[in-house]
Amino acid sequence: MPSLKPFKDDLLGIGHSLLAIATETEKTAERFNKDKSTLDDRGRYYQFNVIQGLEDIGLEQSTRKNVVIAATDRYLESQAVFKQMRAFGNSLAVRQNFGPYSNLPHPPPPSFRNKHFDVPRNASSVFTGREEICEQLHARCLASSISHTRGQQKRYVIHGLGGSGKTQVCLKFAEDHREEFWGVFWVDASSTESLERGYLQVAKVCGLEANVDVARGWLSNIPELWALIVDNADDPRLDLSPYFPVGNRGIILITSRNPESTVHATVGSYELGAMSMDEAVTLMLKTAGVYDLSTQLTRETAKPVVQTLGCLALAITQAGAVIRQGRCRIDEYRTLYAQRRKELLSQKAIQGGDSYRYTVYTTWEVSRQMIEEISSEAGQYALELLQVFSFLHYEGISEEIFSRAHNALRNRCDRSQLRIRVATLSLSSHNILACAFPSMPISTNLIGLT
Repeated sequence: MPSLKPFKDDLLGIGHSLLAIATETEKTAERFNKDKSTLDDRGRYYQFNVIQGLEDIGLEQSTRKNVVIAATDRYLESQAVFKQMRAFGNSLAVRQNFGPYSNLPHPPPPSFRNKHFDVPRNASSVFTGREEICEQLHARCLASSISHTRGQQKRYVIHGLGGSGKTQVCLKFAEDHREEFWGVFWVDASSTESLERGYLQVAKVCGLEANVDVARGWLSNIPELWALIVDNADDPRLDLSPYFPVGNRGIILITSRNPESTVHATVGSYELGAMSMDEAVTLMLKTAGVYDLSTQLTRETAKPVVQTLGCLALAITQAGAVIRQGRCRIDEYRTLYAQRRKELLSQKAIQGGDSYRYTVYTTWEVSRQMIEEISSEAGQYALELLQVFSFLHYEGISEEIFSRAHNALRNRCDRSQLRIRVATLSLSSHNILACAFPSMPISTNLIGLT
């Protein structure tokens, strides 16, 4: 039973009261609200209370911290809570007299370095794992000095198959390190037109003339530290080099499906592939709306699902949305997937989505259409080879299969082996294949589509 003693007005007394609110019951908070209503009226007192998901967790249950984190994240997503937290932040930022509580310490006004933050959206609220790439980005791009790149512009390339989370990693980096930069800018490198639109947006945000070259030249010369994220540089026919600001200033992150894009890197590159099993399971449970992420039975139930989906981040978030909507349970998803695969891989979650414009299915369609647009024999060979692969298991396709076919048809088709290698290189440039001809077998990245 909470104490019924009156609350004191001094700093120490109010501190004890707040501790009681945090550790005892709602009754303490209610009594404090009534007794010190002037604090609430003047915007000096705010109470944040996670009202759902923590009913059965006591202070001694520290091992269930994942449940606490998940419930708190959901609570903070509420628009009403966001407005209350914004009001709280504004109150802290303004130095005012606290009236009868003037002996409370005044917090210093916040110091913000960032002036321009022009990114398309927030990182996903269920962003999970990827510690290795996040640590590398910090070490390679934000280290005070990197001797072997002194005098060079810092460019880091993240490449990998569509839907692996490359854009999400960049959004997370931008959020986490916003205050390290005077400006953070974003351009879409899907095409020449989108690149130019991106630079025109930079010009608009910074009050410059609406000219691509003016925006690039301005970034080349300003003394402040800026970051430029060049997203979706997937087209192997598009050379990015002319679009980089010249000189050695700034930090540029590039995302691409094309492994050859690493030629632009000056401080490193990273191939972002499938998630680890533990990360994939956690992401599945988060997107499915499961509060307790640590229950072993639930995690074991999710493992076969993420394995079926190749531990691909985009496929997992789509599956989690289907489960969250109540269309099936986690243990039923694989059966539904076997029956309605194309439908499930083509659907996009509306609520809680990360605004990624593609689904798993359309991600591969875009790559296939891009190959179709290549007016050369390489494109034709690539599509023909892809049709052959559709009859095989997506992992461990041996070159020996094609070598035997080549030997059998040698008199009829002397160029068959060369055609296979040209086609394979074309598919690899779109990250549809992972291979190392001639010593290693091929693996397609078309999970669930073969």
